[in-house]
Amino acid sequence: MRTHRHVFVTLVILLLSARFVTAQTTDVSDTYTDTNGTLITSHTPNVDVSGAGWQNDLNAPQFVIQSNKIVMATAFGSQIYTTVDSQHADITLTTDITVPGASTYIQGVLFRFTDTSNYWQTFLRYDGGSPYIQMVAVCGGSAVVNDSSTTISLAGGATTTLTITTSGNTVTAAVTGGEHGSWTNSCQNTATRVGITGYTDGSYAAGTWDNFLVTHTSGGGATTPRGTLVGVLP
Repeated sequence: MRTHRHVFVTLVILLLSARFVTAQTTDVSDTYTDTNGTLITSHTPNVDVSGAGWQNDLNAPQFVIQSNKIVMATAFGSQIYTTVDSQHADITLTTDITVPGASTYIQGVLFRFTDTSNYWQTFLRYDGGSPYIQMVAVCGGSAVVNDSSTTISLAGGATTTLTITTSGNTVTAAVTGGEHGSWTNSCQNTATRVGITGYTDGSYAAGTWDNFLVTHTSGGGATTPRGTLVGVLP
């Protein structure tokens, strides 16, 4: 006959042997599958936890869908961006960026966005010389360039996956080739909007964006081994 002590010991052993797991939960996903010429603000993402879709934050109608990718419609001569609410501040954001062939360019992503005076942005940028990652925090309308020194290997016309990871005050940016940079700044560390951004004019050409994905880490609880009833006598 089992005693209460036996039951307690069995319960402790089972709990210690349970696996602790985490998972990545998708907050936003968009493959931009839609009719050519569709404005991004008229397009519905594949996954959108907020349900509100892409917003016209700054000249966003200049972003249109072409061949199931996002392009900038014209040489607009000003920065443009659009965001969607991921509803989490600590996230992993990835997107495929194809840069122009033989021209200068500025294109990237936004995150921790509240309004046009408060957000973070990361550009893949080429002004001649070597392409590089540029990380900028805009806080209270003042822009702080956190880095413009992380050079990357990215040929004209090539596609790379830009990955942004945010955790507390730390932001990391990386591209497919492994080049990356990491920065610490408390600005906007609870904001949850994310998006894409670019600039084009007579000198800076337009590239494309595809496969936008934002996830956050969830879980962390114990999972009971299959077939075991914890604390129940056989």
